[in-house]
Amino acid sequence: MSTTKVKQAAQVNYLDVIKDIEDYYTENSINVNALITDTVLKYKPLSVKQLKGFIELQLSAAKDEYGVIPGLDAVEKLNEIVVENSLDHKEKLMSSLSVLDRDAIVLQLRASVKGQADITVGDDETFTVDLTEIVKRIKKAKFPASLKSRVKTIKYNSGSFAINLKLPSLSVDSQINARFKKTVIPTLKRGTKHVEKKADKILSDVYFLELYKYIENIVIDRDGNKTELDFRDLGLFDQNFMVLEKLPTQIIANISDFMTDVRKFKDEVFYYENDDDKQVPLDVDLSLFAGI
Repeated sequence: MSTTKVKQAAQVNYLDVIKDIEDYYTENSINVNALITDTVLKYKPLSVKQLKGFIELQLSAAKDEYGVIPGLDAVEKLNEIVVENSLDHKEKLMSSLSVLDRDAIVLQLRASVKGQADITVGDDETFTVDLTEIVKRIKKAKFPASLKSRVKTIKYNSGSFAINLKLPSLSVDSQINARFKKTVIPTLKRGTKHVEKKADKILSDVYFLELYKYIENIVIDRDGNKTELDFRDLGLFDQNFMVLEKLPTQIIANISDFMTDVRKFKDEVFYYENDDDKQVPLDVDLSLFAGI
């Protein structure tokens, strides 16, 4: 009877161990479907380190009364995973994939670890969601071309506003979040009393930030003279954000309508049925990774 001697720890070449782990990930890659681009991509499974990072972010969010920075950090972590775990295109994905693609990819990676997720539905109640059913809907879903972009024009006596809306890419989402984070951190560092005074403004800014992401540009035509406000130019973020707050509410309503239509499509894919057989939208966030 032959035996194989296991190397002692001192003899282990950890570079070889890491290579073995990488080989495992490559050989056990997962095919995931992007939602908007309708393509199949190869991904490495989630690592223990990544799951550990999710737990750390959840603990950080639990300690934060307002959750603004932890929320931005959580989205950035999910964006990083979309790139880091890809075996196909890496950095190119940031510009080619949308925020809905991110949710689709992350959910499929989560479902590959465990097909069910226990989510909180009340103060102390949980509900088990079958993620495999949502994955099936993702693979069958057809994203309407009409929801990729939209132009809304509002006219007045001496001119018009043309708002060019577009579903934000991961790159746009990440860059605008990072720019906003730099803006809000000084306020959050000034102490609890100061933050409490500014809390309403901070939270309303977060809402307007999401509106901001869907605007590609605004063209103002006044007596034939056109002025373009480029909302993708981060160097103009502060000025454009100020303009966004001053826009007529009709324009804000049109942006919100576009976002609502996108959300409606998403909810038709990302949902589960509760005990009353009602469809409940499922948010793709770090809470999905609790209890793995």
